[in-house]
Amino acid sequence: MVLAALGAIWLSVRGQHPYRGPTAADIPVLVAFIVVNFAATVAVRRHAVAGVSGRSRFSHGEIAVLVVAFFAAVVAMVGLGAAGVSFATYPTSVLVIPGLAWTVLAAARANWRGLAVGLAIVVIGIVGAFAGPAGAWAVAAVGLCAVLLGDAAATAWLQRG
Repeated sequence: MVLAALGAIWLSVRGQHPYRGPTAADIPVLVAFIVVNFAATVAVRRHAVAGVSGRSRFSHGEIAVLVVAFFAAVVAMVGLGAAGVSFATYPTSVLVIPGLAWTVLAAARANWRGLAVGLAIVVIGIVGAFAGPAGAWAVAAVGLCAVLLGDAAATAWLQRG
């Protein structure tokens, strides 16, 4: 889903002026992706965490750290954009702060696969900043798809044995 949604936006912004964001036609695609992803997450959450307790579940404090990280990323990007920093409008820029927060939480929990995912998200955010405004969408699409598929493959590999 992430590859299709972000890839569709990348295909539509390739020929645009570098400092104009996605067109009004792209915004519904992005919003629909976010809504479908959220609905799917909420739908499977109850089943996924049934019977799970202890250290494998995030505490309320850890959840708060992740929520604050997402809001801090948006505030930082808006502030940088207002200051005239061009890469602040790139879609991958918003991944760096939450990726770092995830990395720190994973390290504190000694979750090495989670640490690798967090670092990969940070790298996607940084690489996207160098890919340009349109290229950042491609970096986000391919990078996040690769990270999610890699994490799913690692989970399947660990569960099979």
